[in-house]
Amino acid sequence: MLNRSSGEPRNRLRDPKVYLGIAVSLFFFWLAFRKIDPAETWRAMISANLWCVLGIAAIVVSMLFIRGHRWTLFLRPIKRVSGIQLGWSTCIGFALNNLLPARLGEVARSLSASRKTGVTFGAAFGTVVVERIYDTLSVLVLFALSLYVWDFSAPMAKLTMAIHDKFGVNLTQRGIAINFSILVGGLVTIIVLLKWQTERTLRVAGFFLKPLPEKWRAKFLGGLRNFIGGLTQTTNPLEIVWILVISFGLWIISIYTAYLGLLACGIPASLTDSFFVLMSFAIAVSIPASPGYFGTFEFLSATAIVLVSNVSWDKAMGAAIVLHLSNYVPQTALGLFALAREGLSLKEIEEIPPA
Repeated sequence: MLNRSSGEPRNRLRDPKVYLGIAVSLFFFWLAFRKIDPAETWRAMISANLWCVLGIAAIVVSMLFIRGHRWTLFLRPIKRVSGIQLGWSTCIGFALNNLLPARLGEVARSLSASRKTGVTFGAAFGTVVVERIYDTLSVLVLFALSLYVWDFSAPMAKLTMAIHDKFGVNLTQRGIAINFSILVGGLVTIIVLLKWQTERTLRVAGFFLKPLPEKWRAKFLGGLRNFIGGLTQTTNPLEIVWILVISFGLWIISIYTAYLGLLACGIPASLTDSFFVLMSFAIAVSIPASPGYFGTFEFLSATAIVLVSNVSWDKAMGAAIVLHLSNYVPQTALGLFALAREGLSLKEIEEIPPA
């Protein structure tokens, strides 16, 4: 990559985080595939119901354009833009995140949106960061609420027993719910206070950061100010509510992709079971791994499937692979089509300065 601030080439492959992600994926690959019967896993994959798999693909594609619509709300204070245009940009971003390291997909989708709408790259990229914040908060809140509303007693009993046998720690669903609620409530409270008491928060942060070098302190406080400023791009309460509705809705729709994936592979499961499996997806994509989250997705998804259904590890692994590919293939194929359609080159993407 060309760093325009220094004029020197910067090779992303030399970034230690790239190698860390590859190492993490290889480790989880080893955990996932070390004891499988390849023939049984292959049989579970090829016996998957094609209509269910196509249903998952249709939902995945629709969610990309729903994300495009939500993106228009983040950009509305800057400029009113087309949700369809941003939907195609979102496709590009997901595809390149599936294929390239260093989250280049986020850069690509921001550049694509900038070229098509006239919004500056910096503004587009800033809203992508804000979008990730909303996604993270919505899944955390949804997970906390689900622990109170839904009965995960069957998979939780197996999970807590395994944790007790391995680490000697006793856990219950209620205990996890209470502790997780405290964590989520604390995070939401901090974010609200950051938004409404920005200057006071920065002064307090600056006080505790005094032992650090001035350069580090200034960089941290500048990043914190940008983070706070980006928490809500719009001041319209109805638009904020609609953003939250869409953010929660995307995760709720995703429950049905997990449900269809289990149904496709002949694994009996309820929507509650499907939500438990979906939470394994969320954890898998939050772990630093190689592009496409290969390894982490298979191991954690198969583990969740075994916990909710009592099927063999081989069949669970087959279902996990089907679920992964049902998301990965349509995202990647549609995104590459959009990339070719727009004529956006990887060279243009890599020339964006690192900052």
